[in-house]
Amino acid sequence: MKMKKPNLTHAEIIKKTSLSDIPKSMLKIMSPEAKKALEKNGAKEIATNNMAVGEWFVIERYLPGNYHKFATDGSRSELSVFRMVGGCNHLHAFDNPGAEKAEDYDSLPDEAILWLPDNFGKAVEIIEQKYIGRKLRVVARSADGMDQYGHRYYLFAVE
Repeated sequence: MKMKKPNLTHAEIIKKTSLSDIPKSMLKIMSPEAKKALEKNGAKEIATNNMAVGEWFVIERYLPGNYHKFATDGSRSELSVFRMVGGCNHLHAFDNPGAEKAEDYDSLPDEAILWLPDNFGKAVEIIEQKYIGRKLRVVARSADGMDQYGHRYYLFAVE
């Protein structure tokens, strides 16, 4: 199945911020790598499980357990398959006013956007076969649409 990324005509481009915008208490527990990624990519939603446009992850390995997730290098240490699958299967959540996108979103071809099937087991197989060692970057974040845990949906570009 070929996915067509949403046309984010109402989306905002996220403005970058600096470490000075992050509470000092949070800075103390952040790794140097996380701080470096934050400086480069702008603000994350600290103390929430929501990610910001511009955050990136290099998929390293599958973490076995009762929850499908991968260890990553980048702005966070792990990324769930639920997060990776969710955005591409809820494209309607991006088309509302208030959605957010990266500056280069409009120039990305549809093929650059990660697409995975709903079946998490199959999604894990695809990630292990095609995306280990690849960089995923959040290029869009939903507006009002959220999953059952209150997290936004995300679209990832594969670099």
